[in-house]
Amino acid sequence: MLVEVTDRIFESLNASLMKEDYYRCIHRSFMVSADMAHAIHPNYSDKHHSLCAPKIHEGIVLKLNVNQRYATDSIGATILRNVAEKVEVPI
Repeated sequence: MLVEVTDRIFESLNASLMKEDYYRCIHRSFMVSADMAHAIHPNYSDKHHSLCAPKIHEGIVLKLNVNQRYATDSIGATILRNVAEKVEVPI
């Protein structure tokens, strides 16, 4: 489905471009899977690991899981960290 959606968006933006241009754009792109992270509940702060304690309005939460339950991989996480560092957004 992602291929179809990105292909249609690409064609709608500029119909004069060739399919090879689409492939080049996809090759230079990366996808971010974004959702919410639940912040620490003040009444249950002892239930959180000290290194995994998201706080409200303190930056982006980067979710990783060894069982690959999130779409973020090491390449995407590195790119996101570099971009956040350049614009001074904490992770």
